[in-house]
Amino acid sequence: MFLTDGEPTVGANPLGVIRDENGILNNSVVIFTYGLGSQLSKSAVQLLTNMSLQTINDPTKGPTKTVPSEHIKDPSTLVSKMSSYYNSLIIGTSEATFTVPYNDAFSKIGLLTSICLPAFDGSNFIGVVCIDMKISDLRYEMSVMIESDEKSYSFLIDGYGHTLVHPLLPLPWSVTDDVILLDISHFETSLNTSAIDQMKRGQNGTVPLKNTRTLPRGKVLYEGITTNIVSSHYYWKKVENTNYTVCVVIGGSGIKHLLGKQSGRDGIFSYHVTSLSSDKLNRCRHFARYATKDKSLIMLTPSAFKEPYKYLDSPETEVTVTKYENYFSGKTTTDDTFKDSVLRSMVVTSNAEPLWKSSQEEASYVIWRYIATVDGIVRMYPGVEIKKDYDPKLRPWYWRTIAEKGKMVLSAPYKDAWGSGYLITLSKTIFEGRSDNLPTNPSEKTVAAVMGTDFPIYFFYRLLLEQYPICNNTEYSCFVIDTSGFIVIHEDFTMVYTDPKLDDLYHITNREGKIARDLMSKGILTKRTCTDFQSVQDQVTYRVYSTSFYKDGVDTLSSGDPGYELRPIKNTNIFLIIKKRSSDKLPCCQRQISPSLFQCTSEPSVCECLCYRKIPFDYCRNKYASSDASPLCSAPAPKYDSVFQKEEEKIKSLNSCFETKCDIRDNVELCYKVAGCSWCVESASGYKTKPPFCALKEICPFGKCEEDSNCNTNSKQTSNQEGLNTTSIIGIAVGCGVGLILIILIVIVIVRRRANKPQDDYITPVSDDHRNVGIPGGPYGFPVYERCGQDNPMPISQNLSTDLDKGYTKVDKEMTEIAKPPQDSIQHIDTSDKPGEYYRVTHML
Repeated sequence: MFLTDGEPTVGANPLGVIRDENGILNNSVVIFTYGLGSQLSKSAVQLLTNMSLQTINDPTKGPTKTVPSEHIKDPSTLVSKMSSYYNSLIIGTSEATFTVPYNDAFSKIGLLTSICLPAFDGSNFIGVVCIDMKISDLRYEMSVMIESDEKSYSFLIDGYGHTLVHPLLPLPWSVTDDVILLDISHFETSLNTSAIDQMKRGQNGTVPLKNTRTLPRGKVLYEGITTNIVSSHYYWKKVENTNYTVCVVIGGSGIKHLLGKQSGRDGIFSYHVTSLSSDKLNRCRHFARYATKDKSLIMLTPSAFKEPYKYLDSPETEVTVTKYENYFSGKTTTDDTFKDSVLRSMVVTSNAEPLWKSSQEEASYVIWRYIATVDGIVRMYPGVEIKKDYDPKLRPWYWRTIAEKGKMVLSAPYKDAWGSGYLITLSKTIFEGRSDNLPTNPSEKTVAAVMGTDFPIYFFYRLLLEQYPICNNTEYSCFVIDTSGFIVIHEDFTMVYTDPKLDDLYHITNREGKIARDLMSKGILTKRTCTDFQSVQDQVTYRVYSTSFYKDGVDTLSSGDPGYELRPIKNTNIFLIIKKRSSDKLPCCQRQISPSLFQCTSEPSVCECLCYRKIPFDYCRNKYASSDASPLCSAPAPKYDSVFQKEEEKIKSLNSCFETKCDIRDNVELCYKVAGCSWCVESASGYKTKPPFCALKEICPFGKCEEDSNCNTNSKQTSNQEGLNTTSIIGIAVGCGVGLILIILIVIVIVRRRANKPQDDYITPVSDDHRNVGIPGGPYGFPVYERCGQDNPMPISQNLSTDLDKGYTKVDKEMTEIAKPPQDSIQHIDTSDKPGEYYRVTHML
């Protein structure tokens, strides 16, 4: 809207400016001009008319939308004249108008859009009728268009090119600030201008191209993004009676290989909301959770449903849960609620439950086990209830595992919201299996699920020390970092007497700055940036890579300053570092704060903690001022107040799900091999306990008694219970627990090699000749030697104990049984003689 009381005196020709600027916006702008006062000249009135009619325009940018100019001679009518501008926009049409997404101050349910139509009485305009729709409903509705696949996605734009739904946009229900609507060209940098213009004009089309797929690596502000080039097909079409265009992007071949048709069966489904379920399960206390160890429980996320918004917006009742139970048990054979793949995944993941249950006694250090499938199933043991809006596919642990696809992935430690203390997660992707020509490159495989297991940091640290005394002497110490430079385990995290306060991730630049500087100088630790368009700033994160020159790591332990040794652990996301205790830490920043609050220096080569850089943004044109902008950051994970309701009253009179027997564990190693036990060395008054003893974590957190009376009561020691084997550190934690021990065994190789001979081999846990290991004659020709998703088996080392050999033999036998698919599970997808396609269950378990 333009108001003037005279003629232009400075600047360029307004008609030319309108042509150029509106052309950039595809001639989508309507210009209202008003002349004020009776003294306005005829030439000024004519110029205002030409501006409204856009008499100079670029027709190649689309048709112009014009309105008449108005000369307001009486200033007292100015308000009424200008406020009635919308009358010029009224069109008797069936096409709805969608407003720009906005935050509704009343509902507090995230982004909404108002869908409006003009209302007429005959030919007389009488008003506007609108309904409000959640953008999250649009997002979930669009997710149904594609099969669950990390390579495929969809997005939605309006006729101006504003991006309304896209995987890189913040989740609609988590947005609290004003919305910045970026043009689709910022998100789809591989699309050419012609294709984008077709979408804006509402034309249908398709184009094949290689696009850049951006995925989060975990916590986006801390761990950044990863980008992959994917051969894709774009298909777009106008949404009828709207100015919206939806585009579906199919990555890879677009072929989905699934298990054949499955039938429901008893025992595969027990719903996590047990108050609505027909299952009668015994209840117990698992730390702060009201749990059951009778069964693994199933949570269904919105991704499992054909109409996700109905699931989220409708309350669950006994009737709806009974419907679920009847379908998954086979009592009913037809269903219009779930995606076709959900029953298949339910059958396959049920094979995990007997292994989880049978291994709990031997793997008592494992706290939680779970599988999250791409089609929306979460199976968890011990079974607990989870809030229905929780979606593991939107959580950093899931993203981190997908980004490190094919590897065993360890997280940095974090405080468990469910009361079990500080944990580390070990997770692994589960791939869709094919009985012929299974791709060997993990990036070419399709993820079917992610499996995880959680265990205490104290167990991991004690196991590390137990296997290498070098890490626990006066000369050396050890710590582990991940591929983002975050510390997975460090002796500072396990100091007795104090809460380590691991509420945030700790980076090597903050804890071991001197080593970080040396790694940067060698090109092993490097900076990466991505643009957070909400805050309009570049976020700086780090990557740890084995360069071609340092492919086997770094060893300056005996010759350099700082003296340290770094070794990459193959098929994992971690590096082991052994350092001299005499080396100064010299942190790169005095204290660690949120990366979005700490501004970077101007020197990219300087070692500094995670930080941000301000970038110029043209708010008028809604675009970045610089042409060399970094790739956009992925959307951050949504914030949950809690993923469960507080359950203190429910659990206060219940027994623990698993007996810890802390009081019979008479040394620190045995004590920390059980989740829930803590080695007490100091009383509440600050005196040393004589002797130290093992007690429940609640009684003696961080090695210090909560009350002196507890120390006096529990200090008496008893002998080991019969059958408690101090050498059985593995215990077969089936379901990635094996992966934890495998990582420890890999690390053992480093120390043994150092002791025997100088050798800088890249540490590998797998044999070069997998045909000589494991059980070669698996069902349908599959060798059954994979452990926790390994593509190759781990060789049985001659140096390992007989107990370890027996342990792995047991795993192989169990996997032989679990990998047998039912005879009716094969679904032929073509007329060739290929065997059918099905999930590779050994990758899962």
